[in-house]
Amino acid sequence: MSVIAKPFGVYPGGGKITLYTISNSRGMQVSVTNIGAALVKVMCPDGEGKTADVVLGFDTGEDYLNNPSFFGVVIGPNANRTGGASYQLDGNTWQLDANDGPNNLHSHKEKGWHKRLWDAVVNDISVTFLLEDTDGNLGFPGNKKASVTYSLDEENALRLHYHGISDRKTILNLTNHTYFNLEGHDSGSIERHELQLEASRYTPADSGSIPTGEIGRNTHGFPKPEKNRRRNRYRVQTAEIRRRI
Repeated sequence: MSVIAKPFGVYPGGGKITLYTISNSRGMQVSVTNIGAALVKVMCPDGEGKTADVVLGFDTGEDYLNNPSFFGVVIGPNANRTGGASYQLDGNTWQLDANDGPNNLHSHKEKGWHKRLWDAVVNDISVTFLLEDTDGNLGFPGNKKASVTYSLDEENALRLHYHGISDRKTILNLTNHTYFNLEGHDSGSIERHELQLEASRYTPADSGSIPTGEIGRNTHGFPKPEKNRRRNRYRVQTAEIRRRI
């Protein structure tokens, strides 16, 4: 296992954008960057030993400053939509940027954590990105500290671990916004892909993709995918992505 760092661009104000590549002995490589704590590239061998980059990403760090589709980045402090671009917490109303019609999407399109330059800590099998945010910034209370760790093992499992603390009650709802194409990022449509989420509950949304506040129950069980429908499968389980080979 190894982690190699190389220059990936220059952040506004002169900060260094760095690309970190984690490699294991089985030929899998994962590249991440400190701008937006983004997942840039996943070079993964399939059952026949062919390696392909299975995520969508940019070739330079500066490209992530103009990333309207949020390729690969960590969204924060709050991912997804907030109806009316405001919320109430402990009797106080907090106003967010109305950037999706009357609603808020992903906290802020220009100032959200996906466009911040994160600090990085590297060891032999992982890279951890660290970020601090001030009380009230973007409409979220509390002085906040967040970390996201990408780790790779010898079983070709990529894991993402999120951690956050705040000195006030707040909203912290992080996600990674990677786009996958399991045939390779340049192979065309993903219409033949299947995704199975072993979730017992889900959050229903209205016609504007705003969560209704309900917690829905999965009453259909977990049907098994059709046998041999895809030669090479990924397994997604609690932020773990594993390619079966």
